[in-house]
Amino acid sequence: MKVRPSIKVRCENCKIKNAPLPESFYETLLQALQSSFIYDRLIISWVNELPQPELAVTVTPHRIGATVRVTARRFARAVWLSTPEGEGAFSDNFFDLLPGEAATVEWTPGSAARPGAAERLSTVLRATTVRDTY
Repeated sequence: MKVRPSIKVRCENCKIKNAPLPESFYETLLQALQSSFIYDRLIISWVNELPQPELAVTVTPHRIGATVRVTARRFARAVWLSTPEGEGAFSDNFFDLLPGEAATVEWTPGSAARPGAAERLSTVLRATTVRDTY
């Protein structure tokens, strides 16, 4: 089953506001967004209509950092992993997940990380998506 949210487009310099797009444009628009195309001054309001992806995150500490595994129950756009103090670096970020798909990311502590940072990572790690930003 494909999610077909209503799409509203607003362009700050356009004369037409909230113009409805034909259904045939949806796939092209979605492909463009998934390919990280950037549209100057274009706001896509359908992001608010995306369902919560229900992310699940597991952290496995190891000798040189930690392995982070992220799964999503629903489509997750631009998954962002972060820590409050920025104690380290993730091998990947801003990635998309399809329902049931998993991503494995390596976390490496930075030079300012305190001892035991990998073991604490599961308690301070934050995983958000584009859905959380609007």
